[in-house]
Amino acid sequence: MGGEEFCILVPHCGPAAARIHLDALRGLGAQTRYTLLPPEVPVTASFGVALTSADEPFEETLHRADMALYEAKAAGRDGYRFAPTRGRDAAAADPVRLRSVEGARSMT
Repeated sequence: MGGEEFCILVPHCGPAAARIHLDALRGLGAQTRYTLLPPEVPVTASFGVALTSADEPFEETLHRADMALYEAKAAGRDGYRFAPTRGRDAAAADPVRLRSVEGARSMT
């Protein structure tokens, strides 16, 4: 999408399946060794997730995911946040909180 941001579209994916995908990506990053980086340099990955429907414009879904990404980064990085569901107040959103893996290394 720009800079160090990527967009991954997963069709027919609910919150539970999204968590499985996110944990797999984070696990892959934690197991990967980067030859250009010293072993003590942490590499992290933060994710913003927006579940959508066919009637939501792509730009709106992307914006919600982007806002969730900024929340994940602000909360300490190396985790993910789910965006509030379209049309719902942020306070009423599913309270999925930042997850992190202690001591793990993952991708940015």
